[in-house]
Amino acid sequence: MIVSAMQPYYFPSIHYYQLIFSSDIFVILDNVNFINRGFIHKNYFIDRATKEKKIFNLIIEKKSQNKLIKDLKLIDYKKSFENLKKNYEKNKNFKDVYEKVFIKKIFKKEYNSVIDLLVISIKEICNLLGINTKIILSSSLKQNKFTAQKRILDYVKQLNGKQYINFIGGSHLYDKKLFEENSIKLKFLKNNLHKHSKISILHTLAKYGLKETKNNFIKNYELVE
Repeated sequence: MIVSAMQPYYFPSIHYYQLIFSSDIFVILDNVNFINRGFIHKNYFIDRATKEKKIFNLIIEKKSQNKLIKDLKLIDYKKSFENLKKNYEKNKNFKDVYEKVFIKKIFKKEYNSVIDLLVISIKEICNLLGINTKIILSSSLKQNKFTAQKRILDYVKQLNGKQYINFIGGSHLYDKKLFEENSIKLKFLKNNLHKHSKISILHTLAKYGLKETKNNFIKNYELVE
């Protein structure tokens, strides 16, 4: 059983979906603290008119790094949706995807909490990309008194995992020996799509289309030790 875990991001880059694709179970870390500088409530897209990178974001009620992600409440998300709609609705590659998935399955729903919106959007895009990985919330697991990598290790053990995958950029946070002592292989995902980093999956779908994204890009990574 291969396990990976990550905080939920707002329409994350294709690398996020590569991590999910590489695993049997993906744990959304919803009971960890919000990171204001992260991508939990915002991301980048390429403006159709100016061709410049711009931010789209969710407006969160009293956002604080002392709050858990699962406790964050939304003030406004519809403005962000409307900006995305204006930017992508006329894109020829994105039109069918936009109408079938984003309009009908994501944008038309009502949301009160940040985690509800993020989980639904992540799962719907996984469905779109043909990713069948089981997705669960970390808050659904038993919460033992561990932090950092020991907390992740505990989650993997609860799920009977034999291998854990993380992004290679976070390799310094993990002790390979600790995982080996617990009979769990530790591997890191090295993506080969550097130009797609720090840009939403929306841009990738719009520029290259669903077929190219699904058949080629999602599998374009290596697992290294």
